[in-house]
Amino acid sequence: MLGITMFMAAVLLVMPAAVFAQPAPGELAPEGGQVTAQDLGLYYGEATGLGTEDIRVMIARVIRIALSVLGIIAVVIVIAGGVVWMTAGGDEKKVLLAKKILMNGAIGLAIIVSAYAITSFVIKSLTEATTGVAEGGAGGDGAGPGGFGGRGCANPPCAGNNFVAKISPKGQQRIQNVLVKMTFSERGRDAAYDPASLQLGTNIKVYKTDDRERVQAAVELVQASATELHLRPTGPCPAPNENTRECFDANTSYTVELTASIKSAGGRTLYCPLAGDAFSCKRVFIAGAEFDNDAPTVAIVNYQSGESVPLGGEVEIRARARDGFGVDTVQYSLNDEAVYTSDVEDATDVTDTFVWNIDPEKYRAREAVQVRATARDVDGHVTASEPVRLIPRPQHCFNQRQDADEKGLDCGGEFCGACAGAACRGNADCAAGVCRVPAGAEVGVCVELPLITGITPGDGAPGTVVTIEGRYFGAQAGQVVFYKSAQEAVPAGQACGAQWSPNTIVVSAPAGLEANTIAAIGVRTKAGDEDRTNDDRGAKFENVFTVNAVTRPGLCTIDPAFGLPNDRVTVRGVNLGDGGASALLFEDQPVRVDKWDRD
Repeated sequence: MLGITMFMAAVLLVMPAAVFAQPAPGELAPEGGQVTAQDLGLYYGEATGLGTEDIRVMIARVIRIALSVLGIIAVVIVIAGGVVWMTAGGDEKKVLLAKKILMNGAIGLAIIVSAYAITSFVIKSLTEATTGVAEGGAGGDGAGPGGFGGRGCANPPCAGNNFVAKISPKGQQRIQNVLVKMTFSERGRDAAYDPASLQLGTNIKVYKTDDRERVQAAVELVQASATELHLRPTGPCPAPNENTRECFDANTSYTVELTASIKSAGGRTLYCPLAGDAFSCKRVFIAGAEFDNDAPTVAIVNYQSGESVPLGGEVEIRARARDGFGVDTVQYSLNDEAVYTSDVEDATDVTDTFVWNIDPEKYRAREAVQVRATARDVDGHVTASEPVRLIPRPQHCFNQRQDADEKGLDCGGEFCGACAGAACRGNADCAAGVCRVPAGAEVGVCVELPLITGITPGDGAPGTVVTIEGRYFGAQAGQVVFYKSAQEAVPAGQACGAQWSPNTIVVSAPAGLEANTIAAIGVRTKAGDEDRTNDDRGAKFENVFTVNAVTRPGLCTIDPAFGLPNDRVTVRGVNLGDGGASALLFEDQPVRVDKWDRD
């Protein structure tokens, strides 16, 4: 009886798995229309930001969990039979009972394993037959941030080996002149589409979401590149831009739909997973009522032209992009060759990172490489940053030791760039990337000028602990000032004692700043050189530090800096509160505090 019960349970659990198997992309429903997630109402939820997981996928997960539980039960039954047999003590009845338990348990376990294997085989075979892609083929060479030759994978594992499209934007938008973008990829890398397979209104559609007839909206198809398509609206825009015809209807939901008849340049058909997937062939967005006519701003913020980078190593290139209505992508290029594109999810102010692997087979020591970042906003405006020329040098020029043929610490010699004080003709001659040439002269001197690359946090009340990151601040403390105006500066306060190093300075926001104002920050070295967050040298920061009434906690020291679990640790700082509603976290885990005061 137990074996029959387990058999029926397994059969009942396996049958729904076949019922809820997904139709292949492009498969027709009995009435002749495509079976789509639109028909299930999933995309309406996506437009509002609600969950879009397919109910069939959820049921399949429940089935898999249930089969796993049944397998555990079967194993427990087999173990129980063994225990009964071992404790029978020669009793024939107990031995017979143990044999029945073991037999039924083994039969049930075999049925469960067979049901799971048969179901997996059938689904895998159907997937291969209908899509040409083996289920589980998502492994391999997904391209993450810092990879060459394409976009980063927004949702690993990059849709496996499929030819897929990523459609943007989605959800509520502020503007009417929305630009719809479709980027095609394969194996996590950008992949070219076949232009002959594109048919606007047939396999590329845009229509109002509540239109049951799905009448094509007024858009034009633009082949932006071999791997990217744009859909630009051609409807009228609101005043004072009424003569511009590049808008959707205001406050209206639209659905963008692609079908499997779109092909790659290699002949593969487009793979269309269900709603909620990063590469779904349908997206819903809601056009707003505003109009964007301004281009984004973008700048590389952590390097300036002439600086050195380690040949054969990796460096982070950080770019800050801003747009009032949202930045769509930040693309990085090396010597005018696009190498990486980052999707930044329509952020209005974003600092993005590209990890550059400086391949010694592609780049040569002392030959400058031009680095540039290009930002595109949600309606297609594009802005390129000022180029930054970086000098690859051997890795011994960065190991904080005087070795090889160096004349100083990581400077001098044939490859490392001249040390501070040495003669030079241009920035590329100097290890620190700056050659100061007097007016009218041909030869100058290498100098180490301070360079600010980061300010944390970006706002707070007077007394807030502010960390300044950068390079060439000098070993001896200089001065940090907050600018009330172009000429009027207020010295920063000391925070956590005097914390000054060549790369990091910790200060506090001074009390002499007016509330609700934005202050630029300047670092002055002991030698008298200065870098400001709003000057033309290096990165130019905007809205650097906003003075408000927000009292922020600041950590100064942790003693000891390392240890074992349950070791006592003393943490010191400012504005730490009284401990009542405050918490001390190690990473994301709260810890018990024996004593708490404001410092």
